[in-house]
Amino acid sequence: MDVCFPRISGYEPEAYLPILFEEMKRILFVLHSDSDGSPLASDFMRFQGIELETVTPFSESAIPKDLSNFDAIVTVGNTETARDDDFVEKEVELLRQALHTNVPVLGIALGARILAQACYASWCKNEVRRTGWTRVLLTQEGRRDILFYGLPSAMDFFHVHGETLEAPHGALLLARSEECPVQAFRYANAYGLSFHMDVTPVMMRKWAGTTEERERSLRYGEVMAADVAAHTRAIYGNFLWLIDICRSEGYTKRKSRNRLV
Repeated sequence: MDVCFPRISGYEPEAYLPILFEEMKRILFVLHSDSDGSPLASDFMRFQGIELETVTPFSESAIPKDLSNFDAIVTVGNTETARDDDFVEKEVELLRQALHTNVPVLGIALGARILAQACYASWCKNEVRRTGWTRVLLTQEGRRDILFYGLPSAMDFFHVHGETLEAPHGALLLARSEECPVQAFRYANAYGLSFHMDVTPVMMRKWAGTTEERERSLRYGEVMAADVAAHTRAIYGNFLWLIDICRSEGYTKRKSRNRLV
């Protein structure tokens, strides 16, 4: 399988298996409601030795003004929950800073919509609110991309949103579904995913409400539990791999500059 390494040139993939750094990775985790954030993701990251700093609009934490102390950003949220517009505006500016400085970003659901906004893309309201499980298909670009490395080309993921994203101009479409033409995109080293790959039964109960789909979603969630955990580990693990590549590229550039002095 060919793997696409965004914005990385002149390197062989084997050179990054593995890359080891003495410094701990530090990731900014942005949550938008008290129901956001999956223990499947946070537990995996902490198990990998990642230092997580969480910011939310409903606590005393604030969006940082710069990214000098962070190796990446993960922004997650349910697009149906209430949002703090001032908080989101500051987040958009931070994501644009990440795009300009080659800091990896992973935006999930609402995080993907805010990332699209940072890339000057638009979205539209769906006629029908989508809640439940959907078969997501990787595109040719998606099958080659580092984020989905080692994953099947067709996977079932949970959705809860009433909006459809437009892929930013210049972005690569990585995944689609029958109901949603943009399930995943990549712009430079920033990824937007319309689905919740790390959903838990608690999250589904909160988000599915009292719709007829609720019980079917919960039952299918039980069937999918092992796949959900495996997909979460794979996608977040690949994202950590990308962070290592970007850090190595930055280290190589700094070393080259030092040799020129």
